Amino acid sequence: YDAAMVVLDALQDIPAPKMTLSLAEQRTQIRDNLWRLSSLDKSVEGVTGSIYFDEHNDAVKSIPIGVYKNGKPIPALYQYQPLSDLKSIDNLLQEVLDNQIVTMNGKFMRRAQVVYAGLDFNEISELDTKTASFSTDFYIWFRYQGTFDDSNIEFVNILNPKDNSLGKPLIDRVSQVEAGVTTKTYRIKTKFKGEFDFHDYPLDQQLLPVKFRHSSLTRDKLIYVIDTIGMNQQLDRASVISQLEKKKVFEVGGWRINQLSFFQDTKKNDSTLGIPELFGSQQRIEY
Repeated sequence: YDAAMVVLDALQDIPAPKMTLSLAEQRTQIRDNLWRLSSLDKSVEGVTGSIYFDEHNDAVKSIPIGVYKNGKPIPALYQYQPLSDLKSIDNLLQEVLDNQIVTMNGKFMRRAQVVYAGLDFNEISELDTKTASFSTDFYIWFRYQGTFDDSNIEFVNILNPKDNSLGKPLIDRVSQVEAGVTTKTYRIKTKFKGEFDFHDYPLDQQLLPVKFRHSSLTRDKLIYVIDTIGMNQQLDRASVISQLEKKKVFEVGGWRINQLSFFQDTKKNDSTLGIPELFGSQQRIEY
């Protein structure tokens, strides 16, 4: 899919065959268009992130590392993200000495901590179409190795910003079977803003999202991954919906659960943050 997206982008500026360019010239133009994909601001957005190439025509991509657990492949507890510009690093030497930044094939990569995140609903109720909000009661947990600052986690679509706090954990436990792995579990009872669209009323379907992110750590330092094992997401969709119905999680009259999805996404911003050393360079901030 991503390869097709790159080819399509290279074809965008090619004149129609009936115009002046010969077939050889069109091929040269495609090659030149591919060479333009040399920085973040000129990249192609694909399902694996931003796609662009270095001076050796190699794609500048992260190196995903996985492990097998219970016979299932899952992301390892640390991943490595490419650094687009070393000038954004305040203390490069120290981070190299601390193994937070490493070199692979001549490229600098930052070690990013992986935090497994899981969510288990107790109840969804009080769907209010006037305020486009709904009440939720759920457990949310984070499993990680080493240290992790969970005080800066914010819920993006919470109705009342004053409620934007995890509070004290119900569980704060170091694993007996996985060395150095800690699990922190919280219970959240509050209201969230929905994404309501009534154009198809009375046959409408509404999305009730719960979104969270870390407010200060960027993606080159922290990556949330879905805790598929902890949430038993290896079950098929029908079984998951059936379990929720048996637990009577969805207490909203006249509505029923159609789908439950967990996904990871990134918020991207290209900015120099006003730092003179970064003027004229490619900076991408991802949360």
